[in-house]
Amino acid sequence: MFKKNYKIILVLFFTAFLGCAKETDEAADFVKKSHLYYQRAIRAYQLCGDHFNLGLLYYSHGDYEKAIEEFKGLATPEAKKYLGISYYKSADYTAALEAFRRIEGWDEAEYLFYYGLACEHLNLYDQALGLYNKIKDPHYKEKAFQRIEIITKSREVAQLADLDENIRTAILQAPDQNAYPEAGALILYCDESLEVTAQNTLVTTLHYAVKILNERGKDDFSEIETDYDSTFEKVELESARVIKPTGEVISVGKKHIRDVSKYLNFPLYSNVRVHIISFPEIT
Repeated sequence: MFKKNYKIILVLFFTAFLGCAKETDEAADFVKKSHLYYQRAIRAYQLCGDHFNLGLLYYSHGDYEKAIEEFKGLATPEAKKYLGISYYKSADYTAALEAFRRIEGWDEAEYLFYYGLACEHLNLYDQALGLYNKIKDPHYKEKAFQRIEIITKSREVAQLADLDENIRTAILQAPDQNAYPEAGALILYCDESLEVTAQNTLVTTLHYAVKILNERGKDDFSEIETDYDSTFEKVELESARVIKPTGEVISVGKKHIRDVSKYLNFPLYSNVRVHIISFPEIT
């Protein structure tokens, strides 16, 4: 009985293997044909001088540099849109912004969405919000709403009672200005940890809660800067918020966060960066 089952399994295995080999050969043949047809389409568009559709062909295959060359010089809003998106997907956000700006009075959803994304990458958050709010198409409107939430991080429903117990206790038991008349702020909570992972990387985790006592404290802690070397390090923000005396929680949005070169006038040190968090409505 065992041998019979074994043979059946063996036959099924070889049948499946042979079937898979056949499918693989067919797939390889399809790839060759698709490449051949792609090259033929390129030559056909080149012969008739159809720069727009040739640009779209390059764009659809992710060849953005060639797409940019075809879209350049074309005057239609559609061509300018794809020129801007091609620049954006090539991570040339300045060029993308310039391309988008050449289109005036157009409310096409995809154009507005990528225009907004380019503005975000250049820290032009107010302009990005204005663009996202113009989008009417349901598909892109939902995406735009998500971007708006990320930028603004509107007030959370959470109040002081909903916060982590350690933070809540530290706030409720915190002394006031009378106890420390010379202080500008008080560090109520400090939790720092270092973890060496199995991948031989070092993860540093920092968690602080700071009570602001006066204007001097606002000046000292309204922004938090973290220096790092982008060649080997990265900074990830889990959460940042302002807890007002009323218990209202205001989360930090993307427009309150900047990541810039520390030495702007020294390109050789462009890897030395600083991550800056600006706390809104601090009091």
